[in-house]
Amino acid sequence: LLTLGLPAFYRHMRWTTFLTLGTAQVLGLVFIYDLSVRVLLRLLAQQVDLPYRQWRAELEL
Repeated sequence: LLTLGLPAFYRHMRWTTFLTLGTAQVLGLVFIYDLSVRVLLRLLAQQVDLPYRQWRAELEL
């Protein structure tokens, strides 16, 4: 979506600023990465049957 959809959206809207396209793609990837890490941490906390906040405190995250 970020590599194919965003450039097509920029062409459709007739935006030509290359810098904002790259920045939007990087920010999108950072958001997806952060979200996936949070989901994985919650799944790991569920597997050890601890509340998420307590599990984070024990790992000092």
